[in-house]
Amino acid sequence: MKRSEKKQLRQLQSTRQLMDIHEIMESSVRTGHGELAFFFISPLNLSLLPQEAIQSRIHDLALLLQEKGALELMALDARESLQRTRDWYQERIAVESEPKLRELLMDDCRHMDSISLLSTGKREFAIVLRVKDLTECGGELFLSSMEESIRKQGFRVRRARKQDLMRLLAIYYEQNISVERYDDLDGERWGAQ
Repeated sequence: MKRSEKKQLRQLQSTRQLMDIHEIMESSVRTGHGELAFFFISPLNLSLLPQEAIQSRIHDLALLLQEKGALELMALDARESLQRTRDWYQERIAVESEPKLRELLMDDCRHMDSISLLSTGKREFAIVLRVKDLTECGGELFLSSMEESIRKQGFRVRRARKQDLMRLLAIYYEQNISVERYDDLDGERWGAQ
């Protein structure tokens, strides 16, 4: 197949087809290479622990990830990146000749910096479990035992639900977290009623 034909074929595919997502289910994502189940994790009482205990938790989590070869750790920003907006302000400041407008733009840019600084600690961590087929491994029971294994390592854990999965995909692919509810199809909420 020629390069132009491949490009045309890619343009006709939906976003899910391009990402090789066959279905977003209630607690996993089915792809052409198996299912992905996501668990959100956060450490318990981290601010109260001494440095050695924190290192021990990190080590225990690393061992769990190594032991279960199908587990991967994923870190995402839980807030939108303001870098593009900040870059736009910098460009406008560089070309603006009016001193009062430059001053206002600089104030806005400083405000963006303060917002960015406040949200730097807003990270989400997820463990991704890759399996060929969840129904073959016992599905719910298998996921529950995995959740318990993570909990035993000293982490707060919860399984991602469908809206969580859609939000993760939106953050990863689009850097968009401002939506409250994600539709299965574009424009679904405005469809015929």
